[in-house]
Amino acid sequence: MVDFQAALNPTPPTPEDEGVKENLSGSSDPTSAVATSTDRRPALRFQLDRTPPEGWDRFALSSGRYFFSTVRWTAAVAAGFGGEVLFATLMDGDEIVVAMIGTERKTIGFRMLQSFFPYGGLIGDVSRGDELLDHLLPALKERGYHSLVVEDPFCGLPERHVAQPVYGRRHVRPMEPREGPVDEAAMFRTYHKSVKKNVRRAREAGLVVTEAAAGSDVDDIYEMYRSAMERNHAPTWYPKDLFVELMHRFVPTGEVRYLVVKHDGHMIGMMAMLYSVDGAHYWMGGSSEEGLKLRVNDLLFHHAICLSAERGDRFLDLMGTGVEDTSLARFKEKWGGVSEEVLGYHLDLVPFRAKLLRLAYRIVRKGPGAWLVRKIIR
Repeated sequence: MVDFQAALNPTPPTPEDEGVKENLSGSSDPTSAVATSTDRRPALRFQLDRTPPEGWDRFALSSGRYFFSTVRWTAAVAAGFGGEVLFATLMDGDEIVVAMIGTERKTIGFRMLQSFFPYGGLIGDVSRGDELLDHLLPALKERGYHSLVVEDPFCGLPERHVAQPVYGRRHVRPMEPREGPVDEAAMFRTYHKSVKKNVRRAREAGLVVTEAAAGSDVDDIYEMYRSAMERNHAPTWYPKDLFVELMHRFVPTGEVRYLVVKHDGHMIGMMAMLYSVDGAHYWMGGSSEEGLKLRVNDLLFHHAICLSAERGDRFLDLMGTGVEDTSLARFKEKWGGVSEEVLGYHLDLVPFRAKLLRLAYRIVRKGPGAWLVRKIIR
């Protein structure tokens, strides 16, 4: 596999991030196995646990990942989705060589492990990724999983395993280094004519962006998300519990910000931003019909860009877009997002069930299927 990971300055882990190792079966080392190599490199030990090996965060961050691979983030995702998290690693003694994190998802009789949210896939020496999969796939099948779903913008498809590719787009807006205070007027002049018009319209309506920091705001924030998905006839993949976990765990640290706009005392738009050391990530946005008419989404994007400039971010990651969602892609490009192809993949563990799962995914992405998901996931 090709290593295309974004550089990130390593951040030392906190003691609470280290975790205490616990094997799934409760015995001393039942999930460990020796990984053999076909190119005379040292043999590695495979390990699959609910908790990571000691030193995990140092490894994950120094390997060029955003903070989404840390123990704190993973614990929040597990609590938000209501499933277990598994850490799959190949170890050379006490050193982690290559690893993958996955979150359990159960959907209408299907059980999958998803390595995502917002980015997943291999961490570390990706050239040994196939060795990791050699051990991970049978271990997951033994535990009753039907499929492994990987959303990874940094690595290609496995070489030795038959994978079903999933194509998408990712948009990243480069941020120019600035010295001193941000000149909002100068930044505004760089926008497309239609963007300037929309932001002015929102301001003329008296709209102001603030930040939500109270748990009581989550209901309204989630309603904005649901409203946008319903308007776009799209499924709501993310449960409200996930929004709650990110509010409680990461808003106080500044690693997550919920940008919101209210009008006449009620919320009409929101944007959820995630922050790594060097950049910002647009995770989620939504608005009501009223907010859409008042161009609240443009105002929120402008505010997020100004925040990134103030932080000195090197990039604003507008994140993934489905290949079929051309309107969203155009919206991100309008804001300076540079498009690049990203490639995820499915690895079938139980072929018949995995094929049914992919078919179900296609059905629920639009129309009546998406409506059903919105009713189930709340």
